[in-house]
Amino acid sequence: MKPLILALTHKDLKTRRLVKSALDESISAHQAEAVESLLWVLQESLHGFDRLTSEARIQVAKLLSKIGDPQTAIPLVGSYEDLSQTYLEIPDNQRKACEPVRRKYRETVAQVLKEIGKPAADAMVREIKDKTTSVSASSILHMLGNMGEPAVEALIEALKHPNRSIRRQAADALRMNPDTRAVEPLVAALDDPNNRVRSTAAAALRALKAPGAGAALARRLRDKDHEVRVAAALALQDMGWSPADDEEMTYMLFAGFLASQAQVIFDKLVGLGSAAVQPLIQSLGLKGKVYTATWGRRSSPIERQASEPAIWLLREIGQPAVEPLIEALKHNNRNIRCNAARALGEIRDSRAREALTKALEDKDENVREAAKAALKRLRK
Repeated sequence: MKPLILALTHKDLKTRRLVKSALDESISAHQAEAVESLLWVLQESLHGFDRLTSEARIQVAKLLSKIGDPQTAIPLVGSYEDLSQTYLEIPDNQRKACEPVRRKYRETVAQVLKEIGKPAADAMVREIKDKTTSVSASSILHMLGNMGEPAVEALIEALKHPNRSIRRQAADALRMNPDTRAVEPLVAALDDPNNRVRSTAAAALRALKAPGAGAALARRLRDKDHEVRVAAALALQDMGWSPADDEEMTYMLFAGFLASQAQVIFDKLVGLGSAAVQPLIQSLGLKGKVYTATWGRRSSPIERQASEPAIWLLREIGQPAVEPLIEALKHNNRNIRCNAARALGEIRDSRAREALTKALEDKDENVREAAKAALKRLRK
């Protein structure tokens, strides 16, 4: 059987056709030997990107599809992983020519696994749990994402994995395979302790356009992580969700503003006035995330921290923000204290002078420096 399969790489087209015909006829009568031989050839003998080897690899995958054994799932994924690794080792100037080969084989393997169906997907998830081979969980999840409907239940199971990277990749694969069965598990994933899992779950729910997820996504508008807030806002926007009050509207608009830096959103937030102040003060506590943006009345493209749009917004709101910002100088979050001082410096209201003077004795050096700079602005 092995020599016959290897003959799929023969240079003569007529010979290859005869070999394929012979394999098609004999494979059902010798299934056990066929599986063993096909996998051996696939894993040990077919490497590289030459046309004949690539064509043979695809034919072997299709023959395994006819057998339909779910235990061939992991070796098939492994063969694609091996091909991808070989692809990365090719000089950059040759990759473009080889990419169609890699894409065609990925599509073939995904189609074969889809034809085997749920048993193949279940076998792949068991492999992620048990880790009995060298095939990476990332390759398995990537292939599950290409399988479509038969992989959905397996991917839902992978959302419970103790490894955060696997949970995130499972959520991303569910984004590629929108299915209503995934709504409830993805809503649960919005409470995952890892921020990347939460943001990916929100993006998957956006792809599903699941109205039942509105309340859970709305809670994530207050998430401590900037990317989760943005993903939740974009999902709610696509669902046509409406905020319940001005405070919720502020969280929604501000997250959308971080995503697009649109002047129209800036104007709406400023227009909310005092209703927007407390949510924006809470946003001052975001961890610094540098990105290129254009915003505010001084709209020049510069790199700033993620908290700075809130400072510019509070500056535009002006006097209604002063007293709440003075109170924020006592907050237990040093980022909020620091950025509250900076915002007061932007507003330049004399009511803040006493509180900023006290902030010069803050235990955090950044807060002290921000208060010093703000007082200098007040004097000007």
